[in-house]
Amino acid sequence: MLDALPRHLAFGAAGTARAAWEPGYEPVIVDDACGAPVEAAHQGSMAHVLPRLGELRSTAQVQAAH
Repeated sequence: MLDALPRHLAFGAAGTARAAWEPGYEPVIVDDACGAPVEAAHQGSMAHVLPRLGELRSTAQVQAAH
């Protein structure tokens, strides 16, 4: 389960999710616990990068699952 600031480019959740995904792990990225200094980068990462690397979930969804 990942949450991080910032999450764009190769930093934060994106870099960690990629490192987990490459050997076959299936990371869960907590969307509303992540962010980026620039909203466009945040939205781009959310829409195009992170969904390819793991499952996107809200904090409420993660809490409900545990």
